[in-house]
Amino acid sequence: MPNTLLAGNNQQATIAAWVKLTATTSSSFRSIMSEVFGSDGNVEFALFTQGATHRPEAAFFDTTWRQATDPGGIAVGQWVHLAGTYD
Repeated sequence: MPNTLLAGNNQQATIAAWVKLTATTSSSFRSIMSEVFGSDGNVEFALFTQGATHRPEAAFFDTTWRQATDPGGIAVGQWVHLAGTYD
């Protein structure tokens, strides 16, 4: 993805992925995708699962984190489509 994803007037983006967890892990955080652009003013984003039930979360940073969390979890062995939108 370009580092100009949300630069200038383009302040909209969607990140998405098909995910299939193949095993449980003792880690409470599992990254699916993320990008950090440093101090150049562009929005940082992340798509990940959190906690023992693997709650999906999408987050975008634009001077503060904007997050959306699904309180349900992702079952091991099932394909799911996850998406997060910044607008």
